[in-house]
Amino acid sequence: MILVWIHNALFRCPYDGLPLPPEGYQSLVADMPHCLVADSDVLARYLQKKGPSLACSRDIRRLAHAPLLSIVASDRQEVFEDYGSFEKWPHADGRLGLNPLYVEERQDSVENVQLRRTFPSAFYIEEHAQCKEYLPEAVSVNSQVLADLAQGLRTPALQRLIEQFVVLGIPDRYQ
Repeated sequence: MILVWIHNALFRCPYDGLPLPPEGYQSLVADMPHCLVADSDVLARYLQKKGPSLACSRDIRRLAHAPLLSIVASDRQEVFEDYGSFEKWPHADGRLGLNPLYVEERQDSVENVQLRRTFPSAFYIEEHAQCKEYLPEAVSVNSQVLADLAQGLRTPALQRLIEQFVVLGIPDRYQ
């Protein structure tokens, strides 16, 4: 069982439902092996191209300072390890597409396109503020790069956009 992006009751915000404090979430899975981690730790490792650190739960006092948490609970002990580096970005699996947070803006020439990061609402910005730390505000690309993306070609230029999270593997229903 994996629960991600669960709100910590010690950090109340609108629309967070009825969150629990870290101890409350821990008590939900107390009868089985589990690991409780701060989402910020999972993100920090991912940005370093590493999987999550699940060998042991974090200190509950430290988790009290984390607004968002994740729980992994399993009877399979092999799940609980510190996952190391990965070669390929998991967010680039499948059919590639432009990150939905980016919109295309034509520049003066036909050859160049400005991709600008946009957020759907003020609430989204508040809930996902960490995006601003790793998603560039704007990226200028040659229009051929977007043509290559549409054709499903994985070029070095597209690889650079994958590394910046501007291009992602998009589920077919969102294409």
